[in-house]
Amino acid sequence: MLSYLIICRTQTQAARAAAVLRTLGIGVSVMRPPAAVSANGCTHALRVNGERIAEALTALKNGDFDCSRVYLYRADGTMDQVDIPIEHAEAPAAAVGSRSNPLPVRVRR
Repeated sequence: MLSYLIICRTQTQAARAAAVLRTLGIGVSVMRPPAAVSANGCTHALRVNGERIAEALTALKNGDFDCSRVYLYRADGTMDQVDIPIEHAEAPAAAVGSRSNPLPVRVRR
């Protein structure tokens, strides 16, 4: 089974993003990424099932989370950075943070 690592800047951001994805029914786990992909050592990653990656990235984009790098994560531990066009991903039924779906939204200051 394919899975993807979505790199987040902080542990707090990763935990909040994971909560949003779990609310949408997307299975996710928060983990420390390998040193090869974390430049400053303070990053955390979301591990998402490959079948739901487009939906997960769309939800994170709608929630204004800064999780920009995505890696294909293989069972043997090897990874390759990938570009997944979010514009072509199918959007969730309701936008994150909308009145019909009042999930927490991260506000940048």
